[in-house]
Parts: sequence; structure tokens; C-alpha cells
Amino acid sequence: MSHSIECVMYCPYNVNACLKKLARTFDDYIADIQKLYDNFFTDMKEIIAYDIANNVFGVGCSICGDSCIPIMESNHSVKVSADKRDAFIDKISSKFTPKQIERAKQLLDGDKRELRQIVKGHFQTSFVINLLKKLTSQITQDKAPSISNDALYALLITCFAECSEECEERKVIKRRVSRAVAALYA
Repeated sequence: MSHSIECVMYCPYNVNACLKKLARTFDDYIADIQKLYDNFFTDMKEIIAYDIANNVFGVGCSICGDSCIPIMESNHSVKVSADKRDAFIDKISSKFTPKQIERAKQLLDGDKRELRQIVKGHFQTSFVINLLKKLTSQITQDKAPSISNDALYALLITCFAECSEECEERKVIKRRVSRAVAALYA
């Protein structure tokens, strides 16, 4: 199961359905979305390892906070700045032992979930908004739409209707809702 509801909402298929609405198109952009996700999370993987070490070992640092923007190339970018990322890691690395980071990397590599399901949802929000703005602007050849955090939530709160029933997140949510409803009538 994902770290938070935002991680479920930020499923690439759900983001693709949102993009189609924003760009007023029936075309499928899942490959473009997946590529941007892969690049983002590959570039963020070391920071994610530090975030895991922070949580597992109770170091007390703020790693993946409420926004990824401080590590991005700009406020509107979908690309991680290698310089900003490396400077951030240099700043926090002294608070961790090499064994803690190695253990966190083992946990991360052993986890079957996608990185987007592990990282805090709020941390990803700016990336998802920037992704939608960038792709919408490219598709429509017009300026990027304005998307607030609240608007993003409203656009993505309903799981994409054509999403596969095999989606593990959807299965877990359905089981939990069924148990909650059963508990009400028990």
C-alpha cells in the first residue's frame, strides 16, 4: 500500500486521465508520464534512502518534506537539479552513519512498491502539478493551466474509471472499505 492517499491519486494512469481533461484530448500520454516519473524518482532515489533512514532510525531530520521544489531545477520544472540534490545530501549526510544509509538502501531495494508509492505524497505534489502543466502546454501549444494543490486534489480524487481491477492499491482500498462497512453493521 502507498504511503498516503496522494500516492494513490498520483498513479500515472490517473494522472494521464487528468491530463486528457486539461488538454482536451483523447490521446494517451501514459508513456510520457511514465518516463517523467522514472526520471524524477531515479534522480531522487538517494534522497528517498535518506528519508527512509531518517524514519527507521529516528534521526529527526526533515528530508522529503512538503515539497520537492527546493531540489528541482526551478519552481516550474519536472527535472531534479543534480547540484541542488547533491548539496542537500552533503548538508544532511553527517547526521547519518554509513550503516544506516546502507540499511535504508537495502529496505528500498527490497520493497516491491514503486518509488512513488513510498515517498510522501505532499513531497510529490509540486512535481505532479508541474508535470501536468508542462504536458498540457506542450499538447495544446498554449500557456500552462493554473493548477493549485486543491484543484489537483479535486481532479485526481476519483480513481480513474478505466483503471485495471488488478491495481493493488485499489484492491487494498476496497478491502479496507469493505471491512469498515462490515464493522459498522456488526
